Amino acid sequence: MQEIIVVSDGSTDATCEIAQQHGVRLIELSSNHQANFCRNAGAAQATGEILLFLDSDVVLQPEAVQNALESLSDNHVDAVVGLYSAQHRHPNVASQYKNLWIRYSYLKSRRSVDWIFGAIAAIRKEAFTKAGGFDRSLFMHKGGDLELGKRMAHARPSIILNPTVEAEHLKQHTLLSLLRNDLERSQGFVQLAANLGQLAISLTKGFVNIYPGFVYSAALSWVIVLCLLLGIWFDALRWIGLACAGAYLLLNLPFLMYYVRHREVAEIPAVLGLMFLDHLACALGSIKGMFRWLLSR
Repeated sequence: MQEIIVVSDGSTDATCEIAQQHGVRLIELSSNHQANFCRNAGAAQATGEILLFLDSDVVLQPEAVQNALESLSDNHVDAVVGLYSAQHRHPNVASQYKNLWIRYSYLKSRRSVDWIFGAIAAIRKEAFTKAGGFDRSLFMHKGGDLELGKRMAHARPSIILNPTVEAEHLKQHTLLSLLRNDLERSQGFVQLAANLGQLAISLTKGFVNIYPGFVYSAALSWVIVLCLLLGIWFDALRWIGLACAGAYLLLNLPFLMYYVRHREVAEIPAVLGLMFLDHLACALGSIKGMFRWLLSR
């Protein structure tokens, strides 16, 4: 039996009316509780053996559900994580860059993962309940959904990434919204990695979809800026800055080539500039996240 449950998180638009028109089960919250609370509320009302979590701003591709169920036909698999499709209806560079970067970073992951992507994930209800569901205390930090996967993996369930379980992400980014989002998200990632004792391993194996090259790029971005600024007075620093810029470009060349396979070569200068600003923002967010973690201890 299939059922659709919509959790309205204190919405003020026509969400509830539209849900009722389509005959789905509606859970209407009077105030905003954030994503993890809503996911748990929906799961508590679900009667099926498999829970399929979807964010409100994604559209499933036609074969996504069937592909997830095929993965779960293996009794050793407890959860299936999907990913954003390469297709994105908003043509501006900020939206295309962010969508393709998320997809690219997930595709770099191994088939077996230790995290949950709450935007599109299918989980056996038994495993979800045993793990205690999503941690509602993490709702203020980006990446709160990922923590469930870490907890599940610690208890030995099997979580796999299936690239054929796709959904189009409808979010439209501007430069400002992208930088603000990643500044906040990097704070949450660093705090989560620190709490789990996985900061050091992120430098060699990555953390969730933050692969080592991204970490090094974020660090290099500020080295490049500082060296080129101080290079006005010190020639040696200028050359160091240029060498770091070359290393930065080499680190990100695989993603730029991936971007070109889906978009236009003419967009690369804009993408490169946007990516550099994004790395600057992520480095700042990481430092802020580390300070917040140290203060919390």
